[in-house]
Amino acid sequence: MGNHTGQWRSSTMAETASPENARILAFLAVFYREKIGREEREKERGE
Repeated sequence: MGNHTGQWRSSTMAETASPENARILAFLAVFYREKIGREEREKERGE
C-alpha cells in the first residue's frame, strides 16, 4: 500500500522538476528501494 503512494509521489515530483532533478529523484528512488528491500530480507532471515 505504501509502495504505490511512494511511487506516485516520486513520479509526480519528477514531472514537475527539471530534467536534472528528475534524474536525481529517479536515482534516489531506486537507491532507497534497494536499501529497504535489503533490510526487509535481512529482517526475514534474522527471525
